[in-house]
Amino acid sequence: MRRYLMILLSTLALAVFPAHAAEEAPAEGEAAEGEAAAPQPDIAYYTMQPDFVTNVATPNPSDRLHYVRVRVCLMLANENDKELVAGMEPAIQDTVMTVLGSKDFTQVASADGREKIRIECRDKIMSMLQDKLGSAVVQDVLFLSYMFQ
Repeated sequence: MRRYLMILLSTLALAVFPAHAAEEAPAEGEAAEGEAAAPQPDIAYYTMQPDFVTNVATPNPSDRLHYVRVRVCLMLANENDKELVAGMEPAIQDTVMTVLGSKDFTQVASADGREKIRIECRDKIMSMLQDKLGSAVVQDVLFLSYMFQ
């Protein structure tokens, strides 16, 4: 009898307490009472196609030619901005190619230089989009692949 009573109480506790806890806990994505709901980011990514390939600056004409190849992905503030970016893709490509083509091989070949190039591309793209669209829809520029020779 005692065993059956323990099983009955255990079953009853499992049936009652989860239901009670579910009533008190806010649902996923909802804020608890008195708390402000945190906005969910609506970040999107736009990968530029094809990869960017260009010669890098050669200060001395007798120097060997070098090139850089980069796959660029744009982090957008909003999923709906993909259409805006697609319409501006030629201007974005020109901006990236101008930045890459202005660098010499020592800048392109170092990790620090690569990061500086990425930041310069981001800043120039954001500025260009701000001028043309009135909004800098690009939050960041990511290099998915980066090769040089």
